[in-house]
Amino acid sequence: MKSVKFSVASSLKKSFCVIMVFMASLVAFGQQPFEGKIVYTTNTTSRGLYKMFSDIQGTHEEVVYVTNKKFIMFNVATQNINFIDLEANAWYIACPAIQMMQKGTISDLIETTEKNLNKGGQLRKLRQFNTIVEPEGLVDGYHAIKYSIDTSYTPEGASYIVTSFIEDVCLKDFLSPELLKPYSYFYGIPYYEHTSEIKQDCPAPLLKSVRYQTRVMKSMERMTPDASVFTVPSDMKEVSQRDFVKAYNKYMKGLNKTREKNGTSVEYTVPEDIWDF
Repeated sequence: MKSVKFSVASSLKKSFCVIMVFMASLVAFGQQPFEGKIVYTTNTTSRGLYKMFSDIQGTHEEVVYVTNKKFIMFNVATQNINFIDLEANAWYIACPAIQMMQKGTISDLIETTEKNLNKGGQLRKLRQFNTIVEPEGLVDGYHAIKYSIDTSYTPEGASYIVTSFIEDVCLKDFLSPELLKPYSYFYGIPYYEHTSEIKQDCPAPLLKSVRYQTRVMKSMERMTPDASVFTVPSDMKEVSQRDFVKAYNKYMKGLNKTREKNGTSVEYTVPEDIWDF
């Protein structure tokens, strides 16, 4: 995950090292991992620095298509596509609106992440913050675990404390075993429902920052996704991380100004073709 450095996913990345400790509990998978389409409804409320830097507010959708070898997700608020393709040994972060993407290999992602996770017994230090329970019965026909993270830390050189609380229901059978590791190293634990709260407290009023986000599954459809969903358009230009972030931030700054002017933070519904802008 450390090799996929991108500002939009900052909240996920801050919790990544913590939630990776749950990987051991996801070893046993069922015989029929999910294949199809899932739509999530996400509601975000921010103030302070979180609102200043992201300007993502209100309700929007995420759509996910998944097979045994591929996973792709489009987030309406961030205008981002995150794509893992085991067959091509590749991960992608793309913004169709600017026709740009950054790309890396899954093998490098796994190697880098495991090296970071094994430094200094980091996983052992984080276990004290974790709680796992087995829900009674199945969740949408799948075996699942419910886990929570409750932790706080002081960023290096800072005078404030960041407190994080995350609670998830994870479907054990959601992904194939082959896809689980790169997915987890790219995003964190596969989620069914996701609630997270991040707070920053310090003497300066401007830095009293809070983000509260809920993510709930809206629909879950078993199907075989069309190959076009997992086909990167030929006009999508591959650029460096630096160039991508620069162009993306400029685009989002303009988009967020338009959203604010129109009285809304984000569009709500995912387009029919996630690559079509």
